[in-house]
Amino acid sequence: MSKVWQCLEDIHGLVAVPVTWRSGLAGSFEVFHAAYLRTRTDRAKSIPCPNGCGCAHEVVEHRDGSLVGVCRCEPWNCEDIRLSAEDVILLELNWQKLGRAIARAFGCDAKLGELGLPHTMQIASFSGIGLPVVLTIQNGRDGFQNVVGQLIARLRERFVLLAPTGRFYDAHAHGLLNCVKAGFFNLESLLTLLPSGLLQARTSSGELFSPFLPEVKEPVPEEVARQVLALIGELHSQKTVRKAPVSEVFRLYCKEGYAAERVAKECRCSKALVVLRLKQLRRKLGRDPAELRQLSSHFESIEDSLTDSRAKHIHRESAIDESRFEEED
Repeated sequence: MSKVWQCLEDIHGLVAVPVTWRSGLAGSFEVFHAAYLRTRTDRAKSIPCPNGCGCAHEVVEHRDGSLVGVCRCEPWNCEDIRLSAEDVILLELNWQKLGRAIARAFGCDAKLGELGLPHTMQIASFSGIGLPVVLTIQNGRDGFQNVVGQLIARLRERFVLLAPTGRFYDAHAHGLLNCVKAGFFNLESLLTLLPSGLLQARTSSGELFSPFLPEVKEPVPEEVARQVLALIGELHSQKTVRKAPVSEVFRLYCKEGYAAERVAKECRCSKALVVLRLKQLRRKLGRDPAELRQLSSHFESIEDSLTDSRAKHIHRESAIDESRFEEED
């Protein structure tokens, strides 16, 4: 799988003939080609030399329509290569499909947007506040650091930066991102390409991206916390599932602050089921479960007040009953 992400950083311009993509992607070519590459209308003007000498063969079309790769390099001049129409087509990365697949894998909202930077675009947003998730694919350290600096200057806020690998991420880039409390992650260590062409995340976006959310400066209105608890109460009353109920996942993940792995252990289920429950919570509540962790103190105070009010109500009923008994005596 690492070959896939390294290949993206090795192909300049993310456009190449099939033989170049096949060499870079190795055994993942067919899957990645079907899912994330598209054919351009123009064709290649040259192809890499099959002898591995590093030269390029110019694509020449004869009068009969046949294609030949002619070496123009001096002084060795490699032999001409017979080519087919398939050999000279150009395949390019489909940014939209890859961006949506990455967003889906992390459970983020897909949000594709051009940023005016080379081979860089916003692909998603995380949590209710819309933390930007940006993907950049560079071929060298200088290009990567230039994009980092430009993003900081243009966005002027926290964001998450993704790259295929961490080859170009160094102390200088870390320092720049740290100044605006932005985060960096490499896809090589986080995503797996499945035989279906889908991408699967090894860690949830909540665990990865939550530390880069803006700090809550003002207390969240108590009404919001009450609405959340009311919705959770409705889910709990339905009891449509036996294993890892949504209300229990909410308690462990949002109120107790447990990681998904710990929640799975407490519920005696798989982590995949916990991630599914968190997605259900997000759809039902309209908020990212990781964001709701910041409301834990509000949840506790509301529940404490409800407990006290119930206790007082019970005490009042008891007092009424006692007075009734006294009158009867």
